[in-house]
Amino acid sequence: MGCCTDLNPSPTGNDLSNPGLDWTRQTLYTTGQPCPACSAHIVYRNVGRVVWGSSMEYMITTGRQAQLTLDIEDMVNSAVMVGSDTPKKLPILEGGVLKDECDHVFWCAFKEFRDTAYYEAMKAAGKEDYVIMQDQRFPCATIPFRRQQ
Repeated sequence: MGCCTDLNPSPTGNDLSNPGLDWTRQTLYTTGQPCPACSAHIVYRNVGRVVWGSSMEYMITTGRQAQLTLDIEDMVNSAVMVGSDTPKKLPILEGGVLKDECDHVFWCAFKEFRDTAYYEAMKAAGKEDYVIMQDQRFPCATIPFRRQQ
C-alpha cells in the first residue's frame, strides 16, 4: 500500500484531504491478507475494496518470522477518525480469492525459513501432519518469483 500511495502522491501535499486519487473507487489486490500496518494505510487512504488470497493465519504457518495477528477486519472495524470526514465508508473486504494459488506461493516462497526450530515448534504444537500435508499439496520444485543463482 505504501508503494501504491508513493506512485499516486497528493498533488497538494495534503494526503488526508486531497490524496490525489479517489481511493474510494479503487480496489487493492494482494496475495496475502494485509498486515496491521497495511490495514491502517488502507483505512487512512479510504481504499474502497481490498481483495486477497492467503489468510494471515495461513501465512503464519508457512515458516516466515512471527507476524502480528491483528486481522484486517478487526483493524477496519475499529477505525475511528475523530475530527475528520474520513473514512466516509469502510472498505469492502474479500478474502480467499485464488486462495490455493496464493497459499502455494507463500508455502514455497517461505520454504527457506522452515528450519529445525520451525519443525520443532510445529511438532510441539501437534502440527507435524499439517506440515507433511502442505509439502505434499504444494511441491516446491523452485521458489516462485525468485531468480536462481
